[in-house]
Amino acid sequence: MEKRKFNVMDVLGEQLAGVAELNTTGPEQIEYIDIDLLDGDERNFYQLTDIDELADNIQMCGLQQPIRVRAGEGGRFTIVSGHRRRAALAQLVEKGLDQFRRVPCIRETDDVSPALQELRLIFANSSTRKLTSAEIGEQAERVEALLYQLKEDGFEFPEGRMRDVVAAACNTHGSKLARIKVIRERLLSNFRTEWERGAIPEQAAYALAQFPADMQERISRAFIRLPNGPKLERLLKFYKEDGYRWDPRLTCPDGNACRRGDVFLRHDADALAYETCGGKTCCLDCPNATAECYACDNACSKAKAKRKEKLDAKKADAEKATEKHQRKLKRELQVSAARLARAADAAELPDTATAIWSRYGGGYTVGKLRKFASGDFQGEHVWVNELEPENIYNVDKTAKALHCSADYIVGLTDELTPPTLPEGQLMISGWMPGSTTPAEPGEFAAYVDLGDGKLLKRFFDWDGQHWMMPGGIEAQAPVVWWMRLPPVPAAGKGDGND
Repeated sequence: MEKRKFNVMDVLGEQLAGVAELNTTGPEQIEYIDIDLLDGDERNFYQLTDIDELADNIQMCGLQQPIRVRAGEGGRFTIVSGHRRRAALAQLVEKGLDQFRRVPCIRETDDVSPALQELRLIFANSSTRKLTSAEIGEQAERVEALLYQLKEDGFEFPEGRMRDVVAAACNTHGSKLARIKVIRERLLSNFRTEWERGAIPEQAAYALAQFPADMQERISRAFIRLPNGPKLERLLKFYKEDGYRWDPRLTCPDGNACRRGDVFLRHDADALAYETCGGKTCCLDCPNATAECYACDNACSKAKAKRKEKLDAKKADAEKATEKHQRKLKRELQVSAARLARAADAAELPDTATAIWSRYGGGYTVGKLRKFASGDFQGEHVWVNELEPENIYNVDKTAKALHCSADYIVGLTDELTPPTLPEGQLMISGWMPGSTTPAEPGEFAAYVDLGDGKLLKRFFDWDGQHWMMPGGIEAQAPVVWWMRLPPVPAAGKGDGND
C-alpha cells in the first residue's frame, strides 16, 4: 500500500484555521440544527467547565462560533467541536429561551478514517481551552494511539521519537509529557483522582509519584492537608539523597519506643533545612525542641515539658533579679525622698504642693515625697531614682518650691539655707581640706597641725608646689585647712581718708 505523507500540524491548522482543504467537497456552510439532535462524541475526554459563565456570555452576546458536527445515525449529529457551547445552549433552552434551540452548525462532509476524525475532535477541543496536566496526559496518550493507528494505515511520520511527534501534536514539550506519564503510571489512585480534577498541582503530583507506593500511602495518612509541590520535592530529596525514612529507632526515658514517625515526617515538611532530623534525633536531645528561644511545634510532650522547665527557671531567676534591683532602687529613692522631705517639713508645706519636676516628666507632690521617705511606694514599679540631683529637671525651681538652697538640692551642703552673716560681712570663700591643693599660686590663710590635735593659724604662700612661710622657708607642719586670701586693696582706697 502506498504511504501517504502525514503532518499532524497540517491537520490541526486546516481544522482550526478555517482552511477547507481536508478532502472537503466545497466551501463550508452554516446550517441550523435542533439542539436535541446534537450528541456529544463519547471519545471526548475534556471536562466541561465554566458552563454557567459561557451561558451568560452567549445570552448577552450570542453564539460567536458555530459548532462543528458530522452526520450520525437516524438523522442525528455528533459534535466534533463545541461540546461546551452545546452544554451552555442547552442550559439556556432549559430556562425557556427557545431562540437558542436552533444551533448554527458546520457539517463536516469529508470521508476520512475514524482515527483522523478523532484527531480532529481532539485538536478542535484542545485549542479552545486551557488544559489541565491531567487532560494533556490523556490527550497525549490518545494522540499517540491514534498516530500509531495512522501509521498502520499507511501514513508517513516525520523522523524522530514518537514522544516528540506527540508533543508537537499536543502543542507541548516532551519533558512535560514524560512527567505526566510518570504521574499517570505511578501516582496512587486516590491522589490521581484529585490530580485529574485539578485539586493537586502537577508539581506536587510529580513529586508524589516518585515515592514508592507505600510511602505515598503513608503521606496520605500523615497529612490532613497535602503539602505543596516545593515541600514534597524537599521530602523526596530527603528520601532519595539523605536516606530519611522517618521511622525512629529511639527509646523514651520511660523505656517505651518512640512512635512519632509521622510527626517527624510532618515536621520535616515544614522545617527549615537546618531543623530537619528525619526522626533520627530524640526531641529531648534536640537543641531546637528544648531551646529557650525556639519552640518546635512538633516536639513531644516530654521535650516541651523540659523546655518549659528551662523557661520557668529562667523566668524565676529574672523575677528574683528584678526584685533585688527594685529593692536597691527603692532604698536609694527612699534616701533621696527623705532628704527632700526634710526641706518640705521645715517649710511646713502641705501634701498637695508640687515640689519636684523630674527629668522624665513626672511631678512629685510633697505628700508623695513623704510617703516614699517612709518606705511606702504604693506598689509602684521603680524604673529609676528620679529624685537624684541629676534627674531633677529644674534645680532652681525645686529650691524655691522647698524653700531651701540649690546647694542643698544637689547635695553640696546639708544646710537647708546658707548661714546668715553679720551685717557688713562679706564671705570670701570656704575652708578647703589640706588633702587638696590650690589650682594657682597665691596668698592663703591656713591651719597647720602641731600634733596632739592642736591647730595653729598662719599665713602662707603657695608657689604651685609647696607651702612657703615668710622669708621663703618651706612649711614643715602639715596644712589641714586653707583659704585663698583676696588681693590687697590699693593704698588710699576704702580707708575713709579721701
